Parts: sequence; structure tokens; C-alpha cells
Amino acid sequence: MLGIVLCNCRLKMVEAVFFDCGNVLLLYNTSIFYRDLEKRKRSKIPVHEILVGKYRSAFVDFELGDINSREFFDRVQRILELDMSFAEFIDVFTGNEVMIPDPVILELKIKLKEQGVKLVLVTNNNPVHVETMRQRYPEVMCGFDFEAISYEMHMRKPDDPEIFIRPMEILGLKAENCLLVDDHLPNAEAFRKLGGLGYHYNVRDEFLRVNMSAVARERNNLIVMFKNLGLIDWPEI
Repeated sequence: MLGIVLCNCRLKMVEAVFFDCGNVLLLYNTSIFYRDLEKRKRSKIPVHEILVGKYRSAFVDFELGDINSREFFDRVQRILELDMSFAEFIDVFTGNEVMIPDPVILELKIKLKEQGVKLVLVTNNNPVHVETMRQRYPEVMCGFDFEAISYEMHMRKPDDPEIFIRPMEILGLKAENCLLVDDHLPNAEAFRKLGGLGYHYNVRDEFLRVNMSAVARERNNLIVMFKNLGLIDWPEI
């Protein structure tokens, strides 16, 4: 509710909405990825350690564009002692059940666009997932006035605020007129430090797993916030 109250007092000032991708526009079912890799590893290291734990440096380097997909696989294979080919790994990494678009948030994005709100995609992401989304789910990636993707810009949230600042400069925006929707609290906090409105879309646990009851709650909160801002019309919820 804090995010809604904060934005209510800034009525009509939001000119642009910055959307995170993973676990906002599109839900990541990481438990399936974890499960499939657990079946094919010999190491005792838990799979989640390569994304959010001690061995996440390979994933960070991949999202920064410092290594390619084959190099990422090679490092993960060594860490987990995987008994699988590169092609098999990519199939697991991009499985149909691993990445699922959220139709409600995509409809919100369309309504904002129709009202003349500028849209910015700002995502820590890797080339494999981005290319998969462009081909499989074009509705997720379309309609943005600027795309700030970590592997293309060689910078990540929240460590490098330039990933937020550059779109503002290019689109002629001021931070106080921008709202970020992000599932990672440090990213929302970093955006607030720039003077923007940072909304924590809180749908996941410490292992990046999505809770669907939390998704339903956050969808409703987001709809109420955008309605209070006068940015969209939406049926009563």
C-alpha cells in the first residue's frame, strides 16, 4: 500500500513507466529449471546456487554480456557436473513452462501506451532469454519507447544507475515523472534514489520462485495504483 499512497500524491506527474521483464511482464517458473537440472547433475551443489547463491558470478557475467551462451553453459556444467549437452541445457533454460507471459500486465502495458504514457523496458537479462521472448512471445517485447537490456548495455540493476538514467536522457524525461515496476526491491530502491517512483512488485521468494497468490495481489495493487494516477481505465476489482 505504501507505493499506492506515494503515487497518489504525485497524481498526473507520471509520464513514463519503466517495466522490469522477469516476474513482471513475464513469470519465470524457476522451480522447473531447478528440477530438470537436479536430475542431470552429479555435484552436491544445489542448482539455485548458480542463480542466486555462491556460484552466481557466471549468471551475472552472462547478463552483462561478458560471456556468451556457450561459455555460460561451460561454467555451469563444471560447477554442477552436468551430464547433458549444450543443446539440452538451452532447451531446459528456455522451456515453455519456464517463461510464461502475464496477460494482465501485458494488457496494462497496452492501456498505458494507448494513453500516451512512454514505456521503457529495463531488465537484467541474457541474450538467450531475450531472443526466445522475441520469437516466442513478441507481445512481451513490443511497444517500448526504449529497451535497456543489461547484456546489450553492459550494465545491471541496481549496481549501475546509468541503466535508468540513459533512457530518461534519450526520451527527455525527469526522474520524478517516471515510475519503475520491478520485482527486486534493491532495484526499486535504486530508482527512488534517483528521484523516481520505485514500486516493488513483490511476487517471488529468495530462490526466485513465484508465488501465484502474491501475483494476484500485486496485479490488483498495480491496477489500483495506475487508476489512482489517472493513467488507465479498468473494470472494478
